[in-house]
Amino acid sequence: GALPLSSGQQGRFLQEVAESTTMTATQTTATMTATTATETQTTITTTSTTPPPVSYANYLCGEFVRECENVVHIPFGPDIWLKTSWSYNRDGTYTHEESAFFNQTACERDEPWMQIKYEGQWTDAGIAEGFVPYRTLASIQVDSVWITVFHDEVCVDTADGALNCMKTKLALTALCPCNGWDWGIDPEVEEPRMRNVGMFCMPHEQCPILHEAYLAQTKHFWFTADSSSVCSAEANTDASRGWARLDEEPTCNTKQQPAICEGTLSLATGLRAGCTAHVIAFAAIVWAWVGQVRALE
Repeated sequence: GALPLSSGQQGRFLQEVAESTTMTATQTTATMTATTATETQTTITTTSTTPPPVSYANYLCGEFVRECENVVHIPFGPDIWLKTSWSYNRDGTYTHEESAFFNQTACERDEPWMQIKYEGQWTDAGIAEGFVPYRTLASIQVDSVWITVFHDEVCVDTADGALNCMKTKLALTALCPCNGWDWGIDPEVEEPRMRNVGMFCMPHEQCPILHEAYLAQTKHFWFTADSSSVCSAEANTDASRGWARLDEEPTCNTKQQPAICEGTLSLATGLRAGCTAHVIAFAAIVWAWVGQVRALE
């Protein structure tokens, strides 16, 4: 059976299939019969059906993965590769995880140097008015952000064949001091530390780049969907932009497996929120800080 929506989710789902609105159009055909005393008129009535707008909200739910992608090259530095996964869940929650790598080999081995995970809520905002084909509006509210640094130092090959080692822990500490919390590997268990930015890195100046890019941000977007895929426009914190531009080309992503938010998915049914600029910018800034950290040594 379907899981109920959480009480905190704003808005509501429109029904998957609404009752058809029947409009009756009367066409009159007059047949005139000429006689000396009579004139006959015949009326024929026909019926046509116009389907109502249908929301795609029930088809947003599902899990998505984008494998290794070379998303940017830092001048005089390494490439940044990303692996991304995200999900819109039946209870109205939303999760998004991005793992960053400094070369393709590390990405394919799933050995990230940093991971950013954020969690929040997604909300159905109804159907965009005045546009056909129909688009469904939605928003995402980010409530928490988790940062994990897997290596205190990362070494990569440069174009000239040299080995360039970056002290990522020191660079990240300079960017996000987080009240003195250690970003490095926990020596007792030899595992990386995961930090909740909202909890450990307050106030704002303790990690401004992540506060501005992630926390307390609402992203607005429109989408179309079915049980197997979702096509969505680029999200924007400004609703007048994210819920506009309805004719722009969306990015389509296939679900890991067919899914819907409410109800049971028929076995006969079959049929890019892509990598964010924030993690790319964050990784690039960490790289830039490496030079400054070295200068302090």
